[in-house]
Amino acid sequence: MSPRSPLPIAIAITLVMAPLARAEPPLILAQSSIGGRFGNGGRPPPPPPRQPPPDSPSGCGFLCILGVVVAGAVVADALTGDRWASRDELDRDGPRFPTRMAPGQFQVQGYAAPGWPVVLDFDAPTEADTALEVILEGFDPRASIHYPLEPAAGRRVVVVALPQGGGFDRILRARFTLVSTFRSGGGRTAAPLSVYGIGAGPRAVGSMTIAIEALQPLDTARPDAVSFVLDAMHPFDRSVTEILRLPRGAEGDLALVRDARAFPLTLGPHDGRWASMRAVGSETPGLYILQARAWLVGARNDERDWTGAFGPGPIRLR
Repeated sequence: MSPRSPLPIAIAITLVMAPLARAEPPLILAQSSIGGRFGNGGRPPPPPPRQPPPDSPSGCGFLCILGVVVAGAVVADALTGDRWASRDELDRDGPRFPTRMAPGQFQVQGYAAPGWPVVLDFDAPTEADTALEVILEGFDPRASIHYPLEPAAGRRVVVVALPQGGGFDRILRARFTLVSTFRSGGGRTAAPLSVYGIGAGPRAVGSMTIAIEALQPLDTARPDAVSFVLDAMHPFDRSVTEILRLPRGAEGDLALVRDARAFPLTLGPHDGRWASMRAVGSETPGLYILQARAWLVGARNDERDWTGAFGPGPIRLR
């Protein structure tokens, strides 16, 4: 497909309830002082993977690297389904994004490889405890790769590196769960969490790999009037754009109403319209989000990078 061509696909969605213009949030390398900008100017290369310490002679190994999380974090398995997505499903349909919303939680099922960078574009309150938990297939779900994310004001982009060793020596399926909570007395309560994008693998990190721009109008009685621009800063083998109806309130099922695929997704901006996407569900008055995902299905086994983003605010259909 050529740039600026009519395209029934996008890569973007925002689980946030207020419009937000495309911004350039600061780039933060987890547990370091490296800084920079993610956005239109000077897109930096992905930071070098943070190497974990070698296995200790005591045999603690991988659990020492990962840290055991039993009660500290809520693993929101139900947000992408209790069942693991198969490799065939991930290759055909891409990373599995949430099918449910829950306060303070966001989850993706996708591929993970030793040393891969993982990028998060999100916003959470500075007083909240926010962390990324990664559970790998075949490992005890009570032991997760745990990344506490330092508090910062406003939207930011954080890059972390997956470890290597302790049995994590090949590409695996994984659940990536972002959780944000307030400490409340002796327990925890959900904190507001806005996710604008997420990705894993060298192709998905190093610039804002996909973004949805010019999404308008955000309040309309005619869904066929809604248009957007999908900007891809890297090409991908496959991509899908989806429109989902939000549940009433902050929790419940997301309902898919439109989708469109591109094979492949080419570099550059592409125009898209609600009306050009395939109808798969009923469109009733309410709030909708635009979501896009892109992924690699390369010839080499390690070419399984994936990324996704969300549109700048919900669309109110009257």
